[in-house]
Amino acid sequence: MSMGSFDSEPPDIDLATQAVPHVVCRYNPKATDSDADKKYKIIPRLRCSQIQYKEGHEPPTAQFFYELDTSDPTADPDVVPMGLEDYWPGAFDSEYVVKPGDRLVVLAIVGFEETSDPNPDHPFSTVEPQYRVLFDGFSKNPQFDMDGEQLHITFSSVNVAIRAWDSPVRFSLWRDSDKPDDGEAHWTSMPVRFNPDGKPNCTPDGKDFQSDEFGEQEFPLFLDWRIARDIDPRTYWTLDKAVIYLLATCNGKEEYVRNPDFAQVKKLLRNRQPSEDGGYIDPDDPSTYEEDPIKLRDTDVTEHAWPDAINRLLAYGGFGMKIVTEDDENGEPDNFLEIYRKDNDGPTDPKELNYPERGIPIDQMLPQFTNLHVAYDYHNVANEFEIETRPAKYELSIVLAPGFQPRFSDQEPGNRKDFLRSSIDADVDRLNHDIFRLFIADECGDGHVKAVPPAPTGEAVGEADDAWNEDPFDFSEIWPDDDESGSRTYSRRFRPGSTHLVTKDKAGKPLKSQLAVSRDYAGPSPGLWDGTGTWQTISGGFEILKDQLGIWVSCPDPSAWDVGKTSAAVEPSGLLDVITSFCTHGTAQRTKYFHLRLTTVIEADADIDVVAERRKASPLPFTVRRIVDAKDHFKKEIIRKKSVYNSTDKDKFGIDQTEDAKTHAAQLRAVHEFPPVAGAFIVPNITFAFEIGDRISKINGRDISLKCNAASESGEKPTYPFIVAKTWDLQKQSTALMLSDRRAEPPGVGKK
Repeated sequence: MSMGSFDSEPPDIDLATQAVPHVVCRYNPKATDSDADKKYKIIPRLRCSQIQYKEGHEPPTAQFFYELDTSDPTADPDVVPMGLEDYWPGAFDSEYVVKPGDRLVVLAIVGFEETSDPNPDHPFSTVEPQYRVLFDGFSKNPQFDMDGEQLHITFSSVNVAIRAWDSPVRFSLWRDSDKPDDGEAHWTSMPVRFNPDGKPNCTPDGKDFQSDEFGEQEFPLFLDWRIARDIDPRTYWTLDKAVIYLLATCNGKEEYVRNPDFAQVKKLLRNRQPSEDGGYIDPDDPSTYEEDPIKLRDTDVTEHAWPDAINRLLAYGGFGMKIVTEDDENGEPDNFLEIYRKDNDGPTDPKELNYPERGIPIDQMLPQFTNLHVAYDYHNVANEFEIETRPAKYELSIVLAPGFQPRFSDQEPGNRKDFLRSSIDADVDRLNHDIFRLFIADECGDGHVKAVPPAPTGEAVGEADDAWNEDPFDFSEIWPDDDESGSRTYSRRFRPGSTHLVTKDKAGKPLKSQLAVSRDYAGPSPGLWDGTGTWQTISGGFEILKDQLGIWVSCPDPSAWDVGKTSAAVEPSGLLDVITSFCTHGTAQRTKYFHLRLTTVIEADADIDVVAERRKASPLPFTVRRIVDAKDHFKKEIIRKKSVYNSTDKDKFGIDQTEDAKTHAAQLRAVHEFPPVAGAFIVPNITFAFEIGDRISKINGRDISLKCNAASESGEKPTYPFIVAKTWDLQKQSTALMLSDRRAEPPGVGKK
């Protein structure tokens, strides 16, 4: 009988896979292909410990360390660095020591091939290694750590794309406004600001610019937003146009990073929303969705590095970008920018990970990962978005009524002086401040004169008991009562008129609000103008009220209001006697009484009412609404029928950006309606099977789906989390894959 014990220590999973050796080289891209030894120069005793790639604008990074072996008695101290002093920056000039700013390339040895020219004197010369570029960057940040006799020297390196931060975006490229289709382009010190204050300032679609200075691809330019033409040449900057502009003007030479194909960028950067409101989207079935360009809000990217600016724009729209390093056809580093969708139509087909079924011995099926950390974050999910804008604006012509009660005795010569501007300005009690001067719509029912001439003999207009009326203005013709409840759809509140209209002149500038006078108008007063009457435009002597809808006569003497000699049919003298007009009684008053018509713009109570409602594909069973402030951007302006500048019987739009707002809301919903999935998988080897932007759909063996959306069986294509970071640990021979579906927060890309 024998007795004993033993300890079992199974090997780590990474020992069951083949290691990937590597070399670190100085890289000289200017060396010719025939001088390959100078193009790649292996640095002895230097190793790369880690390489990390991330989604977004951040360039890939790498960590390096020196193998400090001083035990070799044959090492020449004049060539091989031996101590701390030899590695100190600038202290030792040796091929072994990396200087800040050296361009380094990490090459993984991924296989061997037989060589066509073996060396008979070397036993291993029959094969030559096959390399794969893992990293290409500039060295920086050396660090020295000494503890007793132990010395560690490390430094980091950043991908060559870091050179994009050398010169922030500063100037903007403008096309001559006299030839918006094909004029010359000039650099200006104007900010790189897209759609300033919501105004278009981009060249016409299909009229892009090309110059060898910026590479071979065409791109749009800035155009003066103040241009006013019968056919407006200006267009709005959309997400694709802004990204293409930045790539062309800031990276047109592609010295370190290659640009994507602009035609593909145009096709890619578009919003998708369900054809049926709240329905499903299947990227493989175009009938299930509609695509629209994503119009930018007022966005200023001046003084940002161009990768920062592009990433900021893409993240808000729900798209991703990454800097990729691969081999070109000559085996040299190829660094390029890739842009991709971050929805259920990602850049590649979803990929799966394997893990043994429960109960299967580990030696029968090795797991594809050894560590797993995944969390679903429903805290910031929002599946319904409302776009908050300023209330809709209506240009209309409204006939005003006197907001005062004249007295028959006011026309007496001795009393007229009380209404002079000099008298009322000195009147502390303001008793006569508004008499013969205030004309209003009376939105809130404060009182107005509604009597029409002639007044009873011996009385002024409005002096009779039934002349003063406190009924508020009726806006129901503009905003009708609710069909079901019959209740009013607007509030009774003051609605001051603006000084400018929606209607524009031939130069594209808004016309000024207009006041006109008529002696033969017989329509409602106060009320919406019915299109009748003979009217003369008043040139001045009045102010548009800032606290309610109406005007105040500001001339020195209301008995001699200079309205201009423009039409003998209304006021041939050019001077309007307000006092006499409202105090003359009887038949004579028919020829003296007048009406005032104000053409101006007022606000409605409601904005343009845009909501991207919760879709059935949302994983949450309830609605989480977010409100996005877009008051500075989306507008709706209506020119009311029978306004002075709209003689038709239908309202017409001065500007209506409702559809743009709907696209914006749908894009925000697409970005935020699914929960962010944050986590990591550790793969026990150096794997090249996964890239930034790949989606992970499933863990085989345990039948675990990483789907983020709901009800895919009803037509919605599954949405999965994306790989947003990848780290190769060349010492432990492992790959860490970081998962996240976290995207930009709802607040918009506003002004800088």
